Amino acid sequence: MANENGHMCNLDKLYQGCRTYRRFLQKPVDNEIIAHALDNARIASCSKNAQPLRYIACVSHSMVDEIRPLCKYGALLPPDVGMPKENEHPTAFVAVVKQKNASTFADFDAGLAVNQMTTTAWTYGVGSCIIAAFNKKKIASLLGISDDEEIYVLVAFGYPAHKSSVVDVAEGKSLAYYVDDVRDYFVPKRSFEDVAQFV
Repeated sequence: MANENGHMCNLDKLYQGCRTYRRFLQKPVDNEIIAHALDNARIASCSKNAQPLRYIACVSHSMVDEIRPLCKYGALLPPDVGMPKENEHPTAFVAVVKQKNASTFADFDAGLAVNQMTTTAWTYGVGSCIIAAFNKKKIASLLGISDDEEIYVLVAFGYPAHKSSVVDVAEGKSLAYYVDDVRDYFVPKRSFEDVAQFV
């Protein structure tokens, strides 16, 4: 939404740009940026302040190379379109690890934490992709995850090699995201009037 001068505020621009990215430049993300993102995830609100989450930053070339083939991207797209090709892969991953005995509200906690993590990264121009389709058993073994914990999601990071834009969706049209001829992403969103009301 625009301010009284018709301009978007910085937060609006942040959320417009902080989309899902699945193809990345092969430029490493500084550890300081990842650390800043994780520190903001650390202080996110959580139910009963139980703090059931921890984060493992996978930044070494060897670890990133081992994790990459264990992930799947873009379920709504053909694999040759949705999956990154050679020289398009993420340059870092963060494993969001949750205690298995955590309350059901830990799912909300994780959502808040991941949002703060990804938006913080985007302030540096670092894009992200939240990944739920991955080989949990193999990655948990790689990272030495204990039996009383599980990897909730992986977050891939890197400098985007494509654009990702929000577009209006016409009535009755699909909400599925899609790509154009140069593999830029378009994400249809329902109108404000369709999803929000005042009573």
